[in-house]
Amino acid sequence: ERKEAEERARIAAEERARKAEEEAQRAAAAPRKKRKIAAPIAIAAGVLIAAGIGSLHVLPLTPWVGSVEKVAAERIGEPVTIGTMRYALFPYPALTLERVTIGRQQDIKIPSVVAAIGVGDLFSDEKTVSQIELTSPTVDQDALPRLLKWAQTPAQRPRLMVEQIAARSARVAVSGMEPFNVNADVRMNGSGAVSKATFRLTDGTLTVDVVPKGANSASLTARASRFTPPLGPRYMFDNVELSATLVPNEMRDLRAEGSIFG
Repeated sequence: ERKEAEERARIAAEERARKAEEEAQRAAAAPRKKRKIAAPIAIAAGVLIAAGIGSLHVLPLTPWVGSVEKVAAERIGEPVTIGTMRYALFPYPALTLERVTIGRQQDIKIPSVVAAIGVGDLFSDEKTVSQIELTSPTVDQDALPRLLKWAQTPAQRPRLMVEQIAARSARVAVSGMEPFNVNADVRMNGSGAVSKATFRLTDGTLTVDVVPKGANSASLTARASRFTPPLGPRYMFDNVELSATLVPNEMRDLRAEGSIFG
C-alpha cells in the first residue's frame, strides 16, 4: 500500500508539472497587448507646457530692460529708467514694469506700470500697446509742462504706439497747496497724439475732459460737485458745468452754470 501511495503521488506531481509547462508555453506564444501610452505622454506634455507658461509670471526679462527703456525714451523724449520687468500671459498678456522713473531729475516716479501687449509685439521692432496702466505715479509741478509735450503728435511715426493710458491715484505736488490725487484716462489716435483726456479727482468733486482741436487749441469741459479750489478764496462750486476753449496762455469762450457758495 505504501508503494502504491508513493506511485500515485509521483504521477500527480508529473501531471501538475506538465500542465504548468503547457500554460507557460501558451502564455509565451500569445500576442502581447499594446500598452496605451498616448494618454500619459499627452498628460506629461501638458504639464511641461503649463509649467513653462507659468514660469513667465516670475521670469525676469532683465536682458530686454535696456531696449524697452530706449523705446520708451524715444517716444516721450526723456530718459526712462526701469527697475525690474517681467511678462505674463494670464489673466491677459501683459508686461509689468516696476520702479520706473522718468526725466533727467527722475522727478516722475511710477511704482508699477502694466502694459497690455501681445507676445508678437513684445519682440518686434515696432510695438503696439492696447493699454498702459500706471499705479500711484507721483508728479512734481515742474514736470507738468513736459506732460503736455508728450500729448503732441510725434514728428515721425514712433516705434511704440499706445492706444490708451490710465493713471490710478496719481499724486500731483504743486507749490503752495496740498498735494492732490487724480485718476486719468487718456486715449491716443492713430498718429500717436492724444485724442481725449479725462481727469477726475479721487474724491469725486471734479471731472475735466480735454479734447485737442488742433496744434494749438483744445476744448475743455468741467463738472464740479461740492468742489472747493485749493487756491484762492474758499468758495464751494456745486452742480457746476463749465466749457471753454484752451489756447496758449489763455481760456476763451468761457461758459459756466451752477451754484457757488462761500
